[in-house]
Amino acid sequence: MERWMHDSLDIICFGRSYWQLHKEIDEKAKELGIYHRICGHAWYWKFKKLWDFENPFPVEELDKGVAEIFESIPENLRKTFKKLAIREAVFSLDKEPLIKEVFQVYVCHCFWDRMWDDYTREERQQRKKFVRAWILNPKLLYEKADVDVIKGKTKVKRNGEEWENSPYLKRDYANLVKIIQSKFYL
Repeated sequence: MERWMHDSLDIICFGRSYWQLHKEIDEKAKELGIYHRICGHAWYWKFKKLWDFENPFPVEELDKGVAEIFESIPENLRKTFKKLAIREAVFSLDKEPLIKEVFQVYVCHCFWDRMWDDYTREERQQRKKFVRAWILNPKLLYEKADVDVIKGKTKVKRNGEEWENSPYLKRDYANLVKIIQSKFYL
């Protein structure tokens, strides 16, 4: 799956882009093509062993397997996890959820790649159009995904609901829109 899709899904699902993580995970893609998934995609390879499409995020397996999965991730990716968690935590008092979120982004990356591999060309084009439509509609992101890309805020639920500043969101969103508009190839 192309990186702009991963970045878009991050904004929709997590309210921020983890483009640096996706860049690291897919570092070998230019050299190896689809076979780059032999590097840095540990959860991808657990398909049909620990998870499937009926139960893609089995809590019990993730809880048991976090240490094992984390250890199977190359060192450069583990460093990226920590850097991203620290970068975001600077703007949040509650650091633990952000560390877990970076891990969730990693698992989702592998999950989305696994789904992508099963789609036909037509299905891929459909999904690209759908994600593109979401990302290019700030009102839809605000109303349905609780992400305000104009003000750079994400709605979070802790003790009630509140809007939290996401300082890199506006910049990352603007960059993503430029990528989509400049080289969108459907």
